[in-house]
Amino acid sequence: MKLSEWARQQGVSYQTAWRWVKDGKMPVPVRQAPSGTW
Repeated sequence: MKLSEWARQQGVSYQTAWRWVKDGKMPVPVRQAPSGTW
């Protein structure tokens, strides 16, 4: 699932979700695909 899609489903902005990824605070496991998407 794309990060933007996940953020929309959770009711948070993409920027907030991206900040959580960078800070290691995502409430679910996340990994980067070879294509660069999260």
